[in-house]
Amino acid sequence: MAQNPAFLKTSWDKSEEWKSGEKHNQPAEVLGNFDDGSAARSHAELMRAATPEEEADLRIGLFFYGDEIEVSAASNRCTVPCALRAPRAP
Repeated sequence: MAQNPAFLKTSWDKSEEWKSGEKHNQPAEVLGNFDDGSAARSHAELMRAATPEEEADLRIGLFFYGDEIEVSAASNRCTVPCALRAPRAP
């Protein structure tokens, strides 16, 4: 993907749009893209106007899906793998 010219151009164009600051904290009329959502538009770093030091930066928005998280009742039992456990004091 990183070597695909179309992907690179799309990423650069979207970054330039976000760095303009025009969408920052502005409501969207239609929710059709990632950057139409309120989380993206109100994000403190993604859509605010770029400072002079950030003009050449590339901004990239990433998705995180958390629908595979399992919620259960609180318990004092922990099943952390051995490699992740803190060493016991002597």
